[in-house]
Amino acid sequence: AAAPASPTVAAPTVASPTEPAPSAPTVPPFALPGVPPAARPAAHTPPTPPSTPAPATPTGPTPRKRSSVQVVLLLVGVTLVSVAAIVFLTVAFVVAGLAVRSAIVGLFTVAMLITAGLLRRKGLVSTAEGIGALAVVLVLLDAWALRENNLFGFGTVDGLLYWGVTLTVCTALFLLWHAVSSLRVASVAGFAAAAPAVGLLAAGLAADAEPVTRVFLAALGIAAGALLHRFTRPGTASFWPAVDRTAERIALLALAALALATATLTAGFVAPAETVIPLLTFGAVAAGALAHTVVALTGRTPDALYRAFAYASASLATLAVVFGIEVFVWRTDDNTLLVTLPLPAIATLALGLELAWRRRATGPARIALLTAALTAASFVAAIGAVALATAAAPLAFTLLSTFTTSGDPLVSVNEMSVWALATLTGVAVLVAGFWRAGAVLAPRLRILAWFGLVMVLLAVPFTESLWLVLPLYLLLGAAALTVLLLDRAGRLTLGGYRPIVVTFFIASEALGYTVSWAGSASWWLGTLSAVLTVFVARLLLNRESQAGGRGALLSGAIVLTLVGAAAAPEALTLAAPPTAAVLWLLVALTVASATGLLQLFLAQGRIGGFTAVERRAGFWTLLAPTLLGVVLPTGRIIDGLSDADRATMPPAVPVAGILAAALIAAAMLLWTLTRGGGLRWERFTGALLVAPAVLALTVNLISLTEAPGTVSVLAAPIAALLTVALALVLRSLARPTVGTTGGTTGSWARSSAGLEIGAAVVLASVFLRPGLAELGWLVLLLTAVALLLTAIDADGLFASASWRRHVGWLSLVAATAGLWWGLARAGTTPVEAYVLPLAGLLLLLAALLWRYGRIDRAATASPGAALLTLAGLSVALLPLALSTQTGSPVRPVIVGAASAVLLIGATLVRWAPPRSAYLAATALAGALGLLTVGIARAWRLLDMAGATGPLLEAWLLPTVVITAAAAFLLVRHPDARTRLARDRAAVVLLVVALGTLTVLETASFDTSALAAGRAIALVGVLAVGHVLALWRPQVPLGTIAAWTCAALAGFAAGAALVAGSVEPFELVTVPVGLALVAGQLVTARLRATEGARPAGAWAWTGAGLALALLPSAVVAAAP
Repeated sequence: AAAPASPTVAAPTVASPTEPAPSAPTVPPFALPGVPPAARPAAHTPPTPPSTPAPATPTGPTPRKRSSVQVVLLLVGVTLVSVAAIVFLTVAFVVAGLAVRSAIVGLFTVAMLITAGLLRRKGLVSTAEGIGALAVVLVLLDAWALRENNLFGFGTVDGLLYWGVTLTVCTALFLLWHAVSSLRVASVAGFAAAAPAVGLLAAGLAADAEPVTRVFLAALGIAAGALLHRFTRPGTASFWPAVDRTAERIALLALAALALATATLTAGFVAPAETVIPLLTFGAVAAGALAHTVVALTGRTPDALYRAFAYASASLATLAVVFGIEVFVWRTDDNTLLVTLPLPAIATLALGLELAWRRRATGPARIALLTAALTAASFVAAIGAVALATAAAPLAFTLLSTFTTSGDPLVSVNEMSVWALATLTGVAVLVAGFWRAGAVLAPRLRILAWFGLVMVLLAVPFTESLWLVLPLYLLLGAAALTVLLLDRAGRLTLGGYRPIVVTFFIASEALGYTVSWAGSASWWLGTLSAVLTVFVARLLLNRESQAGGRGALLSGAIVLTLVGAAAAPEALTLAAPPTAAVLWLLVALTVASATGLLQLFLAQGRIGGFTAVERRAGFWTLLAPTLLGVVLPTGRIIDGLSDADRATMPPAVPVAGILAAALIAAAMLLWTLTRGGGLRWERFTGALLVAPAVLALTVNLISLTEAPGTVSVLAAPIAALLTVALALVLRSLARPTVGTTGGTTGSWARSSAGLEIGAAVVLASVFLRPGLAELGWLVLLLTAVALLLTAIDADGLFASASWRRHVGWLSLVAATAGLWWGLARAGTTPVEAYVLPLAGLLLLLAALLWRYGRIDRAATASPGAALLTLAGLSVALLPLALSTQTGSPVRPVIVGAASAVLLIGATLVRWAPPRSAYLAATALAGALGLLTVGIARAWRLLDMAGATGPLLEAWLLPTVVITAAAAFLLVRHPDARTRLARDRAAVVLLVVALGTLTVLETASFDTSALAAGRAIALVGVLAVGHVLALWRPQVPLGTIAAWTCAALAGFAAGAALVAGSVEPFELVTVPVGLALVAGQLVTARLRATEGARPAGAWAWTGAGLALALLPSAVVAAAP
């Protein structure tokens, strides 16, 4: 009969129609297979909402919500009953036999199984599942009790075997129970017991095996039992509910993964004495993993977890095959087999998997194949690397022999290396076959080409002999270069194989060059081949777009050449080895010679067809050895050798050093003179190195002449002199002319600057070295000449507007210093020898500047020439005048007469603009010389003990008179443009003359009668001069001269009174006072005729009268 219908909710506001009633849980559709829906209880059918509004009052009882307390009580009850059953079987408190207790538990277990199924059919799912869990526990408990109580003799059976059989039976029981009752707990228990059952059964059947073997079999059995995961997916069997058993599947997959991993780890330890066993054990693991992969990927489309497990299983199957082969080969103890078998076998596996993957349609199975193929390929790479290292061992030992110079043969090839090379070759053939089968050989042929060329390079050292290995590598490199050149010329098409051939060429040449150093007689062949091939390889690159690469190759050829040059001395002197110092000398010499030749070859720019970029790269590559050859000339190295070292030195070394230095100097000169090409910095650097290179050449030449060591200090100034001379020539060529391009002019100007900077560095270096005292004066003279050449620009020296002309003064200073240094070293004492040459040089410069200067000499005088005239005359007169203070009076008379002639002569000649400056310079020099002579001699007389006598006036009066006369003569010329300057100069001359007379005369005042006469005469002359200057106020007379005379007269009178030279004192005071009165009267008369009244005249008149009268009156009135 059908169950009563469930109550229908009238209003949707009371309860949701899709919400099941708590007291009547919904039964899944697979709960009662074969039962029509109409026969099921209506209480389990969700209500359908009405299409029209229903009454608010429900027609049946209100559905109740399920309480979580019920679920908790159910779990607690099941747990307590399970515990009670366990206690009942183990610690029973009833008086009953074993058979009775077992019967009771068995019946109770059967009752639980039946009860759970019935409750599940009634729809009480939770209760049924709980009781089902209790039934599962009771079944396992019964199985345990049977063995523990030794019923039916089960206690004597092997434990693993017993539990294997028991769990197998339990698996069948639980799965059958699940198929009948649809209980989920039965499914979980059945699938969970299946895999351990097979594993325990397999381990139990191998009871006599070793523990490791039993573990392996157990793991393999678990993996086999876990294959039931195929039936955890819905729709795989029609005899049980079609539900997705996710929990069971995850458990089985985890057990399978753990079992397969354990089996893989233990497979290599099973029967270690048997050789073939690893093939079986790892084969079984591979078969199991493959079975899991097939099971997981067949049937319905697998989910992500299933696909991941399948891919991992495929990879593990490949891994097991690889391990099986490796362990099998390892157990054979055959090294040949160890090298030859694993790699081809695993490569075949990887290639087969790759071929299968390529032919498989898109899907999870294709990805599994790819995973397995990648796993195998990774092992092929690892094992292939070992085989490659074994095959490369002869090459490695060959390269190491270059450091030990082991001789011939280079290496002894091991049999393992031969088999490794053969195996690698066979694998290459195998790869080619599989790729051809897969129709991928054409696009992958380059990979085989790479591999084949590597094999060729590895095979060359198998010939063992140096004279076979070296030529083979060099021939291979030459052949590769030839192929590349043919491809470059268009006669051969390499296409995508060009990088392969280029790499093969580089590797062959590099290996040949390296191997060539293994023998003392073979290095030159490798070096020559490397240099030629690298040099020719430039032709493979485009001149314009790949100029940088061509420059790099040229630099490489240069470096290889220098390395060979450095190695040549030691290799060529093995029969009679020189000392270490001489060997280093020979190395420096050969490197310098090679550097000079290469620099010369690059600098000429015509032969070789080098581009500007190539020449630049070559220049900077050779810069370091060029500097070495310049800084360390062979001459200085030879000078530092001991006698023992020189005995082993070849006699041609000095000449070779001169040749090397000459080559470097010529190369730097050519770089300096290079035109165009954008090599600006190279030209400038070459110009910088010209002077050092010439210095090195000069040092080597001096060393060859066996001159004294002190002569070597002249090398630097000589080199600098030659360099600045060349710079002068370039500056002259750089002068802008018609048809001259600005680039050439600028480049030569920069080259000239570089030459001068290098010369300056060379000159600076000579003053820092010792041993300069003996020939230092000559060094200074040569330096002066170099500076003079530096001062000359393209527009000359005297007419130049360049800053260079100022360097001429440095030249003059250096020449003067050198002259004086030389005179002092020679012991020359006359002053004329020091000053007259300098004076003559200054006057010569003045004359040249007057003749060739920029000033129009017909219109005006050159200020520079006038200053040089003044300097020259002053240098000639003043030092001599100062030196006349002592010694014979002949020199002061001559110097004074010459000065007087210059002074008076300059005032007598008519002044005009073209010569006024020169006359002024002459007059000034003459005045200075005349005054210096007079003052110097007078001062000497004053310093002498005793009375000076009239000799003082003999020196002083001519000086003063001639100076005053020059003052009056200077103002008589009519030239208006120089009048103001001449008037001022005349006043200055007159004032200086009067001042000199007064100061020196007053210095001689004492109490003698001669001093009284000097005082009276000096005061009288100055007083008269005051009046005359005011009476005739024409220049140089006038107010300044008048009052200067008055002041000097007062000074003289005071000095006479202080010294007590006059008695009575009115002899000097009255003339001064009267002069002041007379001067004011004369001034007043002159101003009166002009209608003006002089200010302060009466004050000065009163002062004069007071000075003339009051002192006498005061003295007379004194008691």
